[in-house]
Amino acid sequence: MTINSMSDLDQNLGLPRNPRPTKEQIKAVLQATMAVAETVREFTREQGYCQAGPVYTALMEKGATIEDYQAIISSLGRAGLVEDRGERLIWIGPNLETNDG
Repeated sequence: MTINSMSDLDQNLGLPRNPRPTKEQIKAVLQATMAVAETVREFTREQGYCQAGPVYTALMEKGATIEDYQAIISSLGRAGLVEDRGERLIWIGPNLETNDG
């Protein structure tokens, strides 16, 4: 997917066709993208990959479309963080340690 204009971005992320998305819309897209990245990273760390189906299902339950899912995965791929291998998503970004304690 190539995004050539703001209206392409709006359409591909399921946002209303509005040249200026609201702050809430932008936050929702960023939160969903971060949640997917963190999920893929954790599953890859634990088992070597993340199943794509459950990630898509979780997004769908929050109202995302297949186009939204594809845009998120594509964005993470272009950022050099996630490799899409069909049914498997692999974290290829930096090895980040969590600050759990």
